[in-house]
Amino acid sequence: TLQIAAVEINNSGKYACIAENEAGSQKCLATLVAKDPANILEKAEPISVTAGNPATLEFTIAGTPELKIKWLKNGTELIPSRKYKISFSDKVASLKVFSAENEDSGEYTFEVKNDVGSCRCKTFI
Repeated sequence: TLQIAAVEINNSGKYACIAENEAGSQKCLATLVAKDPANILEKAEPISVTAGNPATLEFTIAGTPELKIKWLKNGTELIPSRKYKISFSDKVASLKVFSAENEDSGEYTFEVKNDVGSCRCKTFI
Protein backbone atom coordinates (compact mmCIF):
# COMPACT_ATOMS: atom_id res chain seq x y z
CA THR A 1 0.00 0.00 0.00
CA LEU A 2 1.24 3.46 -0.91
CA GLN A 3 -0.24 6.31 1.11
CA ILE A 4 0.35 9.99 0.38
CA ALA A 5 -0.55 11.95 3.49
CA ALA A 6 -1.18 15.34 1.86
CA VAL A 7 -1.54 15.14 -1.91
CA GLU A 8 -0.05 18.02 -3.89
CA ILE A 9 -0.14 18.78 -7.61
CA ASN A 10 3.48 17.67 -8.01
CA ASN A 11 2.46 14.18 -6.76
CA SER A 12 0.69 13.62 -10.09
CA GLY A 13 2.29 10.96 -12.22
CA LYS A 14 2.67 7.25 -12.84
CA TYR A 15 3.37 4.89 -9.97
CA ALA A 16 4.52 1.28 -10.16
CA CYS A 17 4.15 -1.50 -7.61
CA ILE A 18 6.50 -4.44 -8.10
CA ALA A 19 6.14 -7.66 -6.12
CA GLU A 20 9.03 -10.12 -6.35
CA ASN A 21 9.87 -13.48 -4.88
CA GLU A 22 11.82 -16.57 -5.90
CA ALA A 23 9.01 -17.61 -8.27
CA GLY A 24 9.07 -14.36 -10.26
CA SER A 25 7.71 -10.84 -10.24
CA GLN A 26 4.52 -8.95 -10.99
CA LYS A 27 4.18 -5.27 -11.84
CA CYS A 28 1.12 -3.06 -11.52
CA LEU A 29 0.94 0.53 -12.80
CA ALA A 30 -1.32 3.35 -11.61
CA THR A 31 -1.70 6.98 -12.60
CA LEU A 32 -2.42 9.71 -10.06
CA VAL A 33 -3.96 12.97 -11.28
CA ALA A 34 -4.03 15.57 -8.51
CA LYS A 35 -6.27 18.61 -9.04
CA ASP A 36 -6.43 22.01 -7.36
CA PRO A 37 -9.94 23.25 -6.49
CA ALA A 38 -11.05 26.57 -7.95
CA ASN A 39 -9.91 29.45 -5.75
CA ILE A 40 -9.92 33.25 -5.70
CA LEU A 41 -6.41 34.65 -5.13
CA GLU A 42 -7.10 38.39 -5.44
CA LYS A 43 -10.49 39.94 -4.86
CA ALA A 44 -12.01 42.96 -6.55
CA GLU A 45 -12.44 45.87 -4.17
CA PRO A 46 -15.71 47.83 -4.14
CA ILE A 47 -15.51 50.75 -6.57
CA SER A 48 -17.24 54.06 -7.20
CA VAL A 49 -17.76 55.30 -10.73
CA THR A 50 -19.16 58.45 -12.31
CA ALA A 51 -22.25 57.93 -14.46
CA GLY A 52 -21.29 57.48 -18.10
CA ASN A 53 -17.80 56.14 -17.32
CA PRO A 54 -16.75 52.51 -17.62
CA ALA A 55 -16.29 50.32 -14.54
CA THR A 56 -14.20 47.15 -14.33
CA LEU A 57 -14.13 44.47 -11.63
CA GLU A 58 -11.29 41.92 -11.68
CA PHE A 59 -10.57 38.73 -9.76
CA THR A 60 -7.36 36.69 -10.00
CA ILE A 61 -8.14 33.00 -9.76
CA ALA A 62 -6.40 29.63 -9.63
CA GLY A 63 -7.28 25.98 -9.93
CA THR A 64 -7.00 23.04 -12.27
CA PRO A 65 -8.69 23.72 -15.62
CA GLU A 66 -11.34 23.79 -16.83
CA LEU A 67 -12.31 26.82 -14.74
CA LYS A 68 -15.83 28.15 -15.29
CA ILE A 69 -16.72 31.67 -14.22
CA LYS A 70 -20.01 33.39 -13.52
CA TRP A 71 -20.94 36.98 -12.62
CA LEU A 72 -24.17 37.95 -10.86
CA LYS A 73 -25.66 41.35 -10.07
CA ASN A 74 -28.02 41.39 -7.09
CA GLY A 75 -28.39 37.62 -7.51
CA THR A 76 -29.14 37.61 -11.26
CA GLU A 77 -26.60 36.09 -13.65
CA LEU A 78 -25.05 38.54 -16.10
CA ILE A 79 -24.42 37.65 -19.72
CA PRO A 80 -22.17 39.44 -22.24
CA SER A 81 -24.07 42.18 -24.03
CA ARG A 82 -23.75 45.76 -25.24
CA LYS A 83 -23.81 46.69 -21.54
CA TYR A 84 -21.35 44.11 -20.12
CA LYS A 85 -18.14 42.46 -21.26
CA ILE A 86 -17.14 39.28 -19.42
CA SER A 87 -13.63 37.97 -20.00
CA PHE A 88 -11.21 35.42 -18.60
CA SER A 89 -7.54 35.34 -19.60
CA ASP A 90 -4.25 34.54 -17.85
CA LYS A 91 -6.03 33.65 -14.58
CA VAL A 92 -7.79 37.06 -14.46
CA ALA A 93 -11.57 37.16 -14.71
CA SER A 94 -13.09 40.57 -15.39
CA LEU A 95 -16.45 42.22 -15.75
CA LYS A 96 -16.58 45.54 -17.58
CA VAL A 97 -19.60 47.82 -17.49
CA PHE A 98 -19.15 49.91 -20.64
CA SER A 99 -21.09 52.97 -19.47
CA ALA A 100 -22.13 52.87 -15.83
CA GLU A 101 -25.54 54.23 -14.82
CA ASN A 102 -27.26 54.56 -11.44
CA GLU A 103 -29.03 51.22 -11.90
CA ASP A 104 -25.62 49.52 -12.18
CA SER A 105 -25.04 50.19 -8.48
CA GLY A 106 -25.40 47.10 -6.36
CA GLU A 107 -23.91 43.85 -5.17
CA TYR A 108 -21.82 41.90 -7.68
CA THR A 109 -20.98 38.26 -7.01
CA PHE A 110 -18.19 36.45 -8.78
CA GLU A 111 -18.10 32.65 -8.85
CA VAL A 112 -15.44 30.29 -10.16
CA LYS A 113 -15.75 26.50 -10.24
CA ASN A 114 -14.10 23.40 -11.59
CA ASP A 115 -14.81 19.71 -11.14
CA VAL A 116 -13.22 19.62 -7.65
CA GLY A 117 -14.47 22.82 -6.02
CA SER A 118 -15.94 26.28 -6.22
CA CYS A 119 -15.41 29.70 -4.67
CA ARG A 120 -17.44 32.90 -4.68
CA CYS A 121 -16.94 36.45 -3.50
CA LYS A 122 -19.00 39.64 -3.42
CA THR A 123 -18.10 43.24 -4.18
CA PHE A 124 -19.99 46.44 -4.93
CA ILE A 125 -20.26 49.20 -7.52
